[in-house]
Amino acid sequence: MTGAAAAIIFATGLLHSVLGEILILRHLPRMQGFPIALGNDLLAKRTVHFTWHLATVFAWALAVLCLTLHDRYMLDVISDAMFGAALVTAVISRALHPGWIALVSAGILLRL
Repeated sequence: MTGAAAAIIFATGLLHSVLGEILILRHLPRMQGFPIALGNDLLAKRTVHFTWHLATVFAWALAVLCLTLHDRYMLDVISDAMFGAALVTAVISRALHPGWIALVSAGILLRL
């Protein structure tokens, strides 16, 4: 089941980056209300942009770990991280963001 969990985690990361660029990040240059640093809001906007994609990098790293780890404890830690991320996502978005479903699914698969 770790292979299925890894596939879900990998796909979630990919979708996060691709859909984030299409739906949110392309509008970033026109968004207002960012903190001013060094005379403008460019640093804040660039920080939001790259940290958005860091989620994908970390998701892909976790997917690789799911495929290569044979240590039950470490897989349980990753599962717990998926459940925690799902909880945060569901609570903050009031369950409107679909990412929590993928995160819970991966967490469950890692426990099987």
